[in-house]
Amino acid sequence: MRLGQPRINSIDPPYLDAYGVSADCAFAYPFTRDAELRANVWSFARRRAQIAEDGGTPLFGPDHQYRKPADFLRLIKTKHERLRVEGEFIVSDEGSPLLLKYIARVDPALFDPMFVQALSCSLALSLTEKITTSTAKKQAITSDYKDIIAEAKKVNAIEAPPTTTPEDTFVLVRR
Repeated sequence: MRLGQPRINSIDPPYLDAYGVSADCAFAYPFTRDAELRANVWSFARRRAQIAEDGGTPLFGPDHQYRKPADFLRLIKTKHERLRVEGEFIVSDEGSPLLLKYIARVDPALFDPMFVQALSCSLALSLTEKITTSTAKKQAITSDYKDIIAEAKKVNAIEAPPTTTPEDTFVLVRR
């Protein structure tokens, strides 16, 4: 709809036109959804996990490796300074179990309405050239996307409690 096309009722096969808009959306949707989930720390997609060690040992560096959860998309910073994602694993100096905060691929029924708006803009941007060839339309959608993300960040900031940063030892010593 953002591209001035009729609404698509489903991106699931079978398609009425194998080379039409619904087929293009079906192809772009999973990549665009995951990219949009990774781009920002959306509250509805935050997950916590306690993961047991995988049993394998990294070739060098950290001592422990853990298999990523099946729905894992992005690591959220934790207190673990040496936590790294490497392929299908998370490697760390921390022993088992590993406490993990991450962004997950979630059921669309759980999507926040602002995420749906951002995702629709992102999907429209990836299809604009093929469907409309309009640079003006692409600029308008880019502007809409930036506005939606800014609003989502503002709303998220209001919903989330303020975080306190521990005082630096440099400041504490001077007291």
